[in-house]
Amino acid sequence: AGWTLGLMYSNGISGDTNRWSHDRHYWGAGLKYQAGAIKSSLILEAENKVTYATVNGVQVKEAPITAKYTVNYGLEYNTGSWTPMFTYRYVTQDEGVKAHKFGLSALIPYAGGRFKVAAAYMFGKDESIKAGEDKINHWQVGAAYEYPLSKRTVIKPFIGYAGSGKGWKNLGYANDGNIYNAWQAYIGMHHFF
Repeated sequence: AGWTLGLMYSNGISGDTNRWSHDRHYWGAGLKYQAGAIKSSLILEAENKVTYATVNGVQVKEAPITAKYTVNYGLEYNTGSWTPMFTYRYVTQDEGVKAHKFGLSALIPYAGGRFKVAAAYMFGKDESIKAGEDKINHWQVGAAYEYPLSKRTVIKPFIGYAGSGKGWKNLGYANDGNIYNAWQAYIGMHHFF
């Protein structure tokens, strides 16, 4: 009746040298609904981060690290002429990042191809920032045009910008520019074998 359920589990994602009970584990569950012009999905994911060290030949539990959790929701509606989409994500990550992210995008047919446009905004907290403001935000915008050169080959130019503010405004790697604020442009070709 349009519903699909998926479950996934991994009993070791950081190597296979530890016993399964001493390794990092991943759990995931996804629920998808599709009926006519509507597609929707909800995905829940978790990863435990308990680690063990070997001291004098004995495995000892190290200080526990907060588990990572992710909730993803997506919705799209094909109007017949174009397809608007909405996404929401809540995530907790390593080093104490907790954030909400909202996105809007669309597929728009035009001149034998189709435009893909998207914008997203994220806000939250980054507890790894020791000095200064730990509140963060991040935004992205982008547009691409996919044009079929044949039934199996598509060419796609793209341009996009990502920027950050608050605690991430000036964060980056030394000698590598600011990784949180950048333009990107490319032309790619995709061939289906």
